[in-house]
Amino acid sequence: MFAHFGKVAPPEKIRELTIELIEQLRGDGIERVGAIGFCLGAKLLAANSALVGATAYIHPSGFTVEEAKGYRGPVALLPSQDEDKELMKNFWAALSETAKKDGVFQTFPVHHGFAAGRSDWNDPELGKHAHEAFELAASVLAKA
Repeated sequence: MFAHFGKVAPPEKIRELTIELIEQLRGDGIERVGAIGFCLGAKLLAANSALVGATAYIHPSGFTVEEAKGYRGPVALLPSQDEDKELMKNFWAALSETAKKDGVFQTFPVHHGFAAGRSDWNDPELGKHAHEAFELAASVLAKA
């Protein structure tokens, strides 16, 4: 999966587009920018997290603990039950105290993709968890 995305959305191109978008937003008078990433998008966001003031990662994929180091903005780390629990715990532990102080780490007892394309928003259980994840993410992103 990562090889495919590396071809169609190489990390260097994602970074270039991210910088372009943030510069445009700031040029339009937007001073604070937060960002949310789902699945592999969370990994791409983690690699570019220094560009924004706060981040939210919902059912993230492909993280490394190294990507957490040095980031200072508030973080919402919201994995599903399918993500590597030890990796998520170590990623959170590697974040700065500043990132954790205004952030949140919560694992949801549902499948990977529960808040995006693999969800069924009409399912009461999935809908409840997806809405909660978005509310937590929004509360952290508001601190950008």
